[in-house]
Amino acid sequence: MAVRSSALRFGLATLLLTMGASLARAADKTDIVMLNTGDRVTCEIKQLQRGRLTVKTDPMDTVTIHWGDVVSLTSTRYFEIEVASGIRYYGSLKADAPGIIVVVGALAGTTSLHLLDVVRVTPLGQSFWNRIDGAIDLGYSYTRASEQTQWTLNANASYRARRYLTQGSVSSQFTAIQGADSTSRNTLTASSRRFFGQRWFTAGFGQLQQDQSLGLDFRSVLGALGGRYLMQRPETTFSVFAGPAYTREQFKGDPTQNSAEAVLGADWEWFTPGDNDTDLSSTVLTYYNLSGDARARIEFNTSYTQKLVKDLHWSLNLFESYNGDPPEGQKANDFGVSITLGWSF
Repeated sequence: MAVRSSALRFGLATLLLTMGASLARAADKTDIVMLNTGDRVTCEIKQLQRGRLTVKTDPMDTVTIHWGDVVSLTSTRYFEIEVASGIRYYGSLKADAPGIIVVVGALAGTTSLHLLDVVRVTPLGQSFWNRIDGAIDLGYSYTRASEQTQWTLNANASYRARRYLTQGSVSSQFTAIQGADSTSRNTLTASSRRFFGQRWFTAGFGQLQQDQSLGLDFRSVLGALGGRYLMQRPETTFSVFAGPAYTREQFKGDPTQNSAEAVLGADWEWFTPGDNDTDLSSTVLTYYNLSGDARARIEFNTSYTQKLVKDLHWSLNLFESYNGDPPEGQKANDFGVSITLGWSF
């Protein structure tokens, strides 16, 4: 009897804890989103990014709403709200006239903002995993006439904290041709940006590269940057940056070379949120050798991504690598295009 009683108490305690956890999860969904159709969505606001408001509801799970369809937000939770000018506000959200959001701060009082000026909304206190966004893409092609097989892998992830954006990406292409040596191109990049007022930021970055088509066995780059977002709207962003970098590289048959370089670059992103989400992003990095022989390098990457269904998408990817002073007998540039199928998370 004692054993049964203990088991019963344990079962009841487990049931109550489970019910409590369920109620706690349900209680989280007390945010209110009003749409221009007149619909009222009771949910948990997850984030606003790239013109897409992501919310979690009990009947529909996680859904994405076009920011242009939202007329008001209400929540007692605390958020970081960033507007196009780069200014950030902190507080809970209160509805006002259609198209207006009121941020209620503990110290700054209340601030009224136009919804179309808001470019990012992030709940404060989110878990580490809820702040991670990314995608994995895989492509494959086969040509029977030349017996050529090509694999492409692209992956990226980003983590956004209150004043930091940390990003990482991997790009890999492998080509095998019957009767010839296989070639591969691999790039690993990591960076972290620290944001300041009026859209300014500083950043540190590192990169590892290998490109057999250019005879590049290994290249490592470590640098620091300062930059600014010249444009930041719900549908597009454009930033420029510059800074110093230290490069260590080795080409096939040549000794290892170390050099100091000046880096100039730009990022551009354009997106059309809605039922058929489309993203177009481009990054260009230019390197100028400050030690030894004068040399310029260019790394350009662009991708066009189209949503298929839910988190599934396809992408058209293009890259260009240019070396203004390659070692004797090596090519000056490498160019490639790939089509991939991917999953976003």
